[in-house]
Amino acid sequence: MFSLISLFIIKKNNDILRPQVVYALSMLICIICAFIGLFFWNDVKNLKLLTIIIILVSFFSFIFGCFICDYLFERKSIELKNNNFIKKRFNKFLKLNKRQKYDLKIYFIIFEIIFVLITIILMYKEVRRISFLAGYDGNGFSNMISKFRELSILYTTEFVENGQGISFSVSQMRKICEVLCAFNIFLIVNTVINKYKIDYKFYLYLIIVFLCIILSIFTGGRMQLFIYILSFAFLYLFIKHEESKSYKFIRIHIKKIIVICLLILGSFYVLLPLSGRSTKTNIVSYMSFYFGTSIPSLNKYIDMDHDKPKYFGEETLRGIHTVLYKLKIANNITPISKEWVVYKDGKNNDLSSNIFTSAKRYYHDFGFIGIIICQLIFGFVFSFMHYLAKKSNFILTFYSMYFYICVDQIRDELFFADFIHINMIFKFVIMLLLFSTLSVIKKEEIKNAKQNS
Repeated sequence: MFSLISLFIIKKNNDILRPQVVYALSMLICIICAFIGLFFWNDVKNLKLLTIIIILVSFFSFIFGCFICDYLFERKSIELKNNNFIKKRFNKFLKLNKRQKYDLKIYFIIFEIIFVLITIILMYKEVRRISFLAGYDGNGFSNMISKFRELSILYTTEFVENGQGISFSVSQMRKICEVLCAFNIFLIVNTVINKYKIDYKFYLYLIIVFLCIILSIFTGGRMQLFIYILSFAFLYLFIKHEESKSYKFIRIHIKKIIVICLLILGSFYVLLPLSGRSTKTNIVSYMSFYFGTSIPSLNKYIDMDHDKPKYFGEETLRGIHTVLYKLKIANNITPISKEWVVYKDGKNNDLSSNIFTSAKRYYHDFGFIGIIICQLIFGFVFSFMHYLAKKSNFILTFYSMYFYICVDQIRDELFFADFIHINMIFKFVIMLLLFSTLSVIKKEEIKNAKQNS
């Protein structure tokens, strides 16, 4: 059913990157991985009726949210550029939608490199300090990251409550680096797609992205690497598609899409030791578990004894509650994972999962009404972002930073945790400043070219 819906939308709109297509394909991949898991770890042979209803309600609520946005902004042809408020404030960024060569000044690039290097050093010191508090003996980088993860908010809030987590300044510097990485990925993709001459600046952009990848290792997870790879893939395919806008594009680039997927899968398994993790299972078993455990785990969650929400949006709005806690406005803070389920692989090794689909969090906090409303909002907002991305490279690059949510939402709730968050506003402002700089540089180049001519 999900594959048929995907093919229908692709055929109708000639756009494989539409949020509803990506979400449907992600759900299809999740189901396939869960099926493969039946031969390795998945002991859930039959889904409960309630599980199926939750999944379907969640899926079609998202699709309906996308449909509402498409109807309002595309079929009715409501153009934001005709709005005077938008026009005055974003006109210079909308102009950047034209495909042309973009380059930063060398001093700005050097500043970026120095900033990322300083952040790596400070982040390493923070991680090392925290890992020693968790019992790290100073032996091995992987062991250090593993100990650091034990005290992360993934498992407990006690460390954050005691004020011993990563310092605020280092945390903000790391977020700036995430924006810098997306920004430089855009510059790289723009150069490659338009076949501009590759000079030394291109290699400096690559160095910045590589340094940001190294920084991501200190988070103790692979999610940030996953985001960077998806950001690159999304920007490349989106810009390519905007040039051709044909169904033929999908057939031509399907091999590239498959290669990108295999790259993501392989990097997740290879980087296990660096992220402080280990596994005794083979790559097929592990990857099917990583991407396919959400629906079987939701099925198990329904049978579990779980407490009612202690406060409004306990799991759904955990990102907002965390910010309010840090600002000392509220005392509510929830770890990312409250429940865990355990599977056994073919060698009787334990495989623990804390992934239950995004619908689980909505259902826990608000019931079916919450699933419908939250997924409607999610679908509408991401379709709107997709619509705006076609009109501005600034919005396109910003959207690429959060495209992973559309891909990974079937596994866990990320929209309200990561996008509806003060960090999103912070990153938006940083990206705005970067594109402002790019706009000023481009105007200077055009002015100098006219004077020389």
